Order: sequence, then C-alpha cells, then structure tokens
Amino acid sequence: MPLTFRKQPSGGRGEYELVGNSGGVSAADLMDHRFEWDTPFGVKDSEVMLGPQGGKRRLRITGNGVHVQRQAAALALLPRSIRDESKVSHGQPIVLKNGYILDIEVDLVSTDGGAAVVTPTYFIARSGPASQAATRTVIDAKDRLTRLQRVWEADGILPSRIRDTVNGHRTQVINSTAIGIPAEAAVGDVIDALTAYRAPGYLPGADPLPALEVLCGLTDEVQLPTPDKAPPELPEVKLRLESEFRQRRVRGASHTQFKKAVQRAYGHRCAFCGMLALDIPGLARSGVDAAHILPWGQFDLDVVQNGILLCKRDHWLFDSHVVLLRHDAGRYFVDLNPVYSDVIDPDTVRALDEATGEIPADHLPARASERPAPQYIEKLYEEPGEEA
Repeated sequence: MPLTFRKQPSGGRGEYELVGNSGGVSAADLMDHRFEWDTPFGVKDSEVMLGPQGGKRRLRITGNGVHVQRQAAALALLPRSIRDESKVSHGQPIVLKNGYILDIEVDLVSTDGGAAVVTPTYFIARSGPASQAATRTVIDAKDRLTRLQRVWEADGILPSRIRDTVNGHRTQVINSTAIGIPAEAAVGDVIDALTAYRAPGYLPGADPLPALEVLCGLTDEVQLPTPDKAPPELPEVKLRLESEFRQRRVRGASHTQFKKAVQRAYGHRCAFCGMLALDIPGLARSGVDAAHILPWGQFDLDVVQNGILLCKRDHWLFDSHVVLLRHDAGRYFVDLNPVYSDVIDPDTVRALDEATGEIPADHLPARASERPAPQYIEKLYEEPGEEA
C-alpha cells in the first residue's frame, strides 16, 4: 500500500502509525526519522518523528506541535479531525468538525540526516468504519491545495469578515515554519465566519472550501447530502439540512421570477457595455445575468431594484469590485476601482473603457421605479461597522 499516516485500526482512541512504502522505501526504513511536509507553500516541519513503542511503529510529537492528521487538515482548510472511533459522526456530511477521522497518503520526496520529506497525495476522510464506502471520501491533495490557492486569489469578492479569516489562514500556512495550532485556529475562524454569515448551503462545522468557492464565484452552489443522510446522533445537522433544502426550493422559484423581471426591465441588454443578448430558441440561453447588487445570501432581496443586468464579463467585474456602481442625482455611473488602477495593465484599462463612465439611459429600465435603488448601492460599499 502507499506510504500512509493512518490511525491505528484497533478501534477506540488509537495512535497514528506509518505504514506502506514509497519509491522502494518502506515505513520500517523510516524508523527514528522526523518528518517534514513538502507543500506548494514551502517545506514545513511536522515536529513529529517515527519511533518504537511496544514493538510497533508510532508517530510521536517532538515539539509543541499537533498530530499529523490535524496538521494536514489545517494545511488544506479542512475542519479539525479526531482520533476517537466512538465519536465519529457516522453519517454525512463526512467532513464535519470533530466528527471524522483523517488519514494521509504521502509520497517520499527525500531522506537526509534523519529527516524524511513527504508530500501529501490524498487526504482520506471517514465518518464511519474504514470498510464503509458511504462514509468515506478520498480528497486529491494537489487538487485541494490548488482550489485553496484560487480562493486566496479571488478573496477580494468575499464579505469583509470572511475575507479577514481567509487571509488569516493564508498567513499561517505561508509564513509559518510548521503547521500547528495557530493554523488550526485560523480554520476555525473561517468556519465561524461562514456560519455567522449564513453562507448559502453552508452547514456549521462542515468543509468550508466549497462555500468559499461559491462566494468567490468559482463554482455553483454547494452540493448538500439529503437530510436522511445526516448523522442520527446529530439532530441539529439534520434540521439544518432540512432548512437548507426548504430554502432552496423557495429560492429556486423566487430566483426564476427575479431573473425574468430583471431581464424584462433591461430588455436583455447589459447595463454596462450595452450588449444585447436575447435567448435563441433551441440554440443558446441569454448571455446576460440578473446580478444582485446586495448579495442574496446576506440580504435575501430578490427584487428588481436590487438587480442589474450584466454580461458575463461585466458581472465578474462588478462582483469582484474591479468596477464600482455609483448613483448621483438620478444618474448612474461605473467607475474603475482605484485599488486596481495601478495594477491593471494599460491595454486592459482601455478595454474596460466601454464598461466605465455614465450608464446611458437606454441601458437602464424605462421605469425609474425599476432602476437600482440608491440605498442598495450605498449599502453595498459601506465600510465594516459604518452606519447606513
């Protein structure tokens, strides 16, 4: 089997051991070695070594760090895992804070002077017996860390409180020489921020990365397990799943009405660049989106005055705050965000000219009552803590 840091398969609160081999080197060959993580963010000291105990190979913490499975979870923005078989959640979602066990498959990169450098290849999470496929999931480590980096790069669109916690996690992962308690605490801060924000589709304590990807516009809505799959001993998870599913049913109808109302009000024309993108029966759907001014997940406002019709490019520019919507004395303007004015190359700035400046009246709804509400625009750009 691959070289794997795994919980000893003996039930109860087991220790972690190293088994398997990599590149012809077996776990036994690494006795008395300390381990370092080879990550996209540099080499990190695990402060863990492999030593004998009762005739078996056991992983032991040598410094002030935490166990390897908690380090791996903190590195990959996964909730904290546990070692006690009796406390796993026995259901879905599988990756639930303090409710799952995590093993880590690794490749051996090098050995030198008693140190073994390993790179994680798969995170294997389970919320039930190791033999039960329904409560076991395998996470590709390289893909996971790539997704995490994409969220870091797109975090400018996140609500400020969530963005701050994501930046806190990034700082701990990149700048620390070891992945330890501060990084683990930073993951907890991200989970708490998503919970307080009531991010769409997010279950408190679950894997935060899919919800962050949705908020950053990198993926569609989070896929949730059905309520009947919830752990029976965690009724609060089942109740939250049922609430999310009810909300999605209501949201589906409401969003369809919102989309049609905004498309009708704007005549299928992008408010920023003026592109007309009607549906083509049998060929293509409309190329413009009914964008929310104030995020629906936070304000639940599916009304035309909280909408604006935008092409795919301008929707991204607006949601990412690369351009800013402004209202002044009954007129609407689009401005390049000064934060980006010095970092966007001149050719791109010129290409954005058609999406900036005053919005022509024929790009807006004919009825003034259906145009973006000034108070919503003002609320969108409020500084944290600022009174409306």
